[in-house]
Amino acid sequence: LCVKQLNQFQAGLPGIGLNKALSFFSKTSRTDLKTLLPRIPNYLNMSKLTISKEFIEEFIRAENTFIHQVVFDPRQRCQRPLTPYPVPNKVNDGENDDDFVACDEKKHIADFSYAGEVLSSNLAVRLAMGNQVGLLYVKISVGIGIYIIVRVELDRVCFQ
Repeated sequence: LCVKQLNQFQAGLPGIGLNKALSFFSKTSRTDLKTLLPRIPNYLNMSKLTISKEFIEEFIRAENTFIHQVVFDPRQRCQRPLTPYPVPNKVNDGENDDDFVACDEKKHIADFSYAGEVLSSNLAVRLAMGNQVGLLYVKISVGIGIYIIVRVELDRVCFQ
């Protein structure tokens, strides 16, 4: 729900707090945010409220960041997105009827780069255990053109 109301990094909508956000999302079963968000003024009887395209894009980005944030998986001993990235739609050219999905996987993963960067398994395990292994700067997007730089001090670099 906090993602729906947005966070401190984005201004949000004037006059809409947690209660109105809850009211809005409880009145609909739609899940497509691009068509849903422009309807906020109608659902909440706030005719003077305008929803910009930038707001919609940043809202979707905030939700994707929450859903696909990079976490450490202790069972597999690696980092991965909390929820797997969605698979692009299969293009059916009529010639091939098998279930092969052709996609540029690296480009697809790059579409969610703002949700975090997956590190090598060795580095991820060492960081998860609290071991220091060199110096690392990580750039994290927190809004339109707003980034924070996180400095991680490590005692030895071990990249794969």
